Amino acid sequence: MSSLERLRSRPYAVFFPLGVALSWAGVGHWLLFGLGVSTEYRSIFHAMTQVQGFLTCFAAGFLTTMLPRRTRSPEPTVAFIAVCAMAPIAISIAAWREAWIASQLAWLALVVALMVFVLRRIGTELGARRPPHSFVWIPAALGFGLLGSIATAVGAALGPDYWGLHELGRGLVLQGLFVGLVIGVGSFAVPLMTRGEAAPDAPPGISSATVLHLLGIGLLLASFVVETWFSVRVGLALRGAVAATVLLLAGRLHRTPDRPGLLRWSIWIAAWCVPLGYAIAALSPWAVKGPLHVTFISGFGLLALSVSAQVILGHGGYERLKAGRPWPLAIAFVALALAVVARVMMVAREERLLLWTATAAALFLFATACWAGFLVPKLLRDAPGEQS
Repeated sequence: MSSLERLRSRPYAVFFPLGVALSWAGVGHWLLFGLGVSTEYRSIFHAMTQVQGFLTCFAAGFLTTMLPRRTRSPEPTVAFIAVCAMAPIAISIAAWREAWIASQLAWLALVVALMVFVLRRIGTELGARRPPHSFVWIPAALGFGLLGSIATAVGAALGPDYWGLHELGRGLVLQGLFVGLVIGVGSFAVPLMTRGEAAPDAPPGISSATVLHLLGIGLLLASFVVETWFSVRVGLALRGAVAATVLLLAGRLHRTPDRPGLLRWSIWIAAWCVPLGYAIAALSPWAVKGPLHVTFISGFGLLALSVSAQVILGHGGYERLKAGRPWPLAIAFVALALAVVARVMMVAREERLLLWTATAAALFLFATACWAGFLVPKLLRDAPGEQS
């Protein structure tokens, strides 16, 4: 297999390490701020780089690897991989320079490219196999990211009277896209990865299951409208309820993993943390931003690191490690859990903001460094069977 063929069959080998590198950029400056080395607290850059860089790279790596295999459709081209890899870098650089228009143009290009890739494979144009019902969430989630970026720009351009539109768009970009992906992909991947249960192909046409998924998509969108114009906590509660309901009904999340391995359990726990974080934030006596990081870090972040690890080990031939308890990953996941606690303390104990900022950032960086140190070398070599 040539290098280009290997790249097309394993696009995650580009996107996963890139995502970790961008996460270091998004969190690293917070460590410097917490230690007093820097006076800059770039919250917008942090949010954009973590979501539109780190998480988006992991999502792109998984989608471009999983969809061609599941639907028996063509692998992504090298040019497509290059464009999708350069866009998050451009977004992060533009966000650091506060070039907001440039950052969102790169984001729109990335989302549109991914949406075209997805739609051509879950429809009938390229895919030889029909996708499961839950895959309707994938283009919907990307649509949230597209709609959110446009709404953010329009709301800011129209002035203070339309600032709610800006906030609605911001929520769709920073949360809607990834909640939708977790629901859609998770309903398929969690049963498969934790219990070996493959979802059946959806029949042609619109079935009752598809209608129920479309109803869930509508309710998820409504949760952002409620949060923006009516009640933050009610909106968060509705969002968590939608995620929990679909994952329980379609992904049977109530069933524990029955296959061995640390990764099976971390994927299952992370999927639960997405709705759990919304419930905690809705009921929290503190500002919701801190508790929401249960969803962001223990949900989105842990899912990204766990699912990607399973993909790398599975596709690389490391079956023994995939079914075991690799200690570098165990340390990484514990550090990630502690980072959530420290991030909540940034809100609960604001008088010690610098201490908890440095602690949360250091723990997150340590967790991702453990992930990278263990897995990146395995990306750089051919499948070794059971070698470790």
